[in-house]
Amino acid sequence: MDESSKRFSESRFAILIAAIALLFTSGPRLYLYLFGPNGHVFLGEIWGVYDIPRYVLLTRQAAAGAWLLDNRLQGPAHTGYLLYTPYIVLGHLLGWTGMAPLAMMEVARWIAFPLALAASWLFIHRALPPGQRALGYFSAVLAGGLGFLALTHPLTPLGPLVALDITAPSFTVMNSLNMAPHVALSVACLAVFGWGLLEAAEGRRRGILGALALGAVASFHGFVVPCALLAGGLFFLWRGRRREVFALLALATILAVPFGIYQFELSASDPSWRLIDYSELENIPSLLLSRAVLWPFIIAGAVLAIRDPGHSRGPALALCWAGVALAFDLFPGFVTSELHRTVEGSPLAYGVLAAGGLATLASRWRAYVVAAAMVAPVLEAVFLMVAGPLDGEAFMPASDYRLAMRLDRAGETRCIVADQLTILWVVALSKTCDSQQNSDRVPPILRGLRDAATAEEARALLPQPDDLVIWGERERAYGPPPVVLRRLAEEGGTQLLSP
Repeated sequence: MDESSKRFSESRFAILIAAIALLFTSGPRLYLYLFGPNGHVFLGEIWGVYDIPRYVLLTRQAAAGAWLLDNRLQGPAHTGYLLYTPYIVLGHLLGWTGMAPLAMMEVARWIAFPLALAASWLFIHRALPPGQRALGYFSAVLAGGLGFLALTHPLTPLGPLVALDITAPSFTVMNSLNMAPHVALSVACLAVFGWGLLEAAEGRRRGILGALALGAVASFHGFVVPCALLAGGLFFLWRGRRREVFALLALATILAVPFGIYQFELSASDPSWRLIDYSELENIPSLLLSRAVLWPFIIAGAVLAIRDPGHSRGPALALCWAGVALAFDLFPGFVTSELHRTVEGSPLAYGVLAAGGLATLASRWRAYVVAAAMVAPVLEAVFLMVAGPLDGEAFMPASDYRLAMRLDRAGETRCIVADQLTILWVVALSKTCDSQQNSDRVPPILRGLRDAATAEEARALLPQPDDLVIWGERERAYGPPPVVLRRLAEEGGTQLLSP
């Protein structure tokens, strides 16, 4: 097969891989939209459900003309923040349509997902020679390990085993597509940054676009900047010693670091903004098991990159990127915590390295490896479809949704008291605010309202005396609606109450 035919064949394989990733991520979500529990509205996500309301809120505010986030999810003390710029842009682009905020989020996904997959192919195509590109793309986008053996989280001396290939949001490109749209955009920007470094290393000035991409991702995920810049710096010192690479890294630093400093200062000054995420455990056993299928080939690819007599820059950059990501993952201060946003995009680097090792196998053995690596993404899609309808947090009672719309039409700006997830979504879909941002205090307040003997006693429990109380499906877990509160409105069993 000549080189042009091989290139065409690999491109067709890349399209197939991207289509599978879209099917495995968007298919379960479409299923949940169509076949979710009766009387409930699917909120578009299964992972990160407590974060999505913030993005919906920002999109709605931007659609109304705002450029800063008025974070009404943090109580009545409103402050403007420049965060999550993709949703600011989304709101300004689509605000004129009058589209529902959840629909705007779905539009964002269908912009972000293809961009992430296309940019990933751009980087892989640039980093690898013909004959290895489809392997690298598969390894980055879909390939899992043996994490399904640890779904019960068995304990080891170094901590519990976790199926990172199935649950960690940044372990593969496919996993990143299961998160909010801006996570996919982050992967796309980091892929363009890596592509830009390789272009600059060849003396091509268009590589400077990589600096713009890193600056863009820093405006909403500033915590990826240290890993990206450090990997780029190591690449420059090793095999990318050209002034174009230096210029790219300098411009990227100028554009990206201020956003990182701003977000760090925001986190330090306002404890309610937690910019470090410890939501998944990551340790050596979990890493070894979750990439067990690829580790031998990643190591082989790393050796080939070091010994390469032709000094190929793609595998060299991948080794720098993967090495820095691994160091960040296992940094001593965070040995039991996965800072999964810090190492976003690193599956691309692991994929490039794995391709070098996989290319040394006979085609039959490569087919066996690919089949084994497909078990995890298939299971992930199946779990989303089977367990999704059982995940109550991924759905909003339709009566709560209608009440939120009613409050929005009425222009109601008072704060509300309810179950924490009810508060997040009602505030995101209306003009109300969160009266109790400390979720630990919500259950005692609801129980106190339920047991209050007088309206005055109930009013004393409220953070603000004019707060509204919502009592619907989630709140009924605390008992019947408080009898001492006045009913202001009702939507399908969800009551809006006031002292």
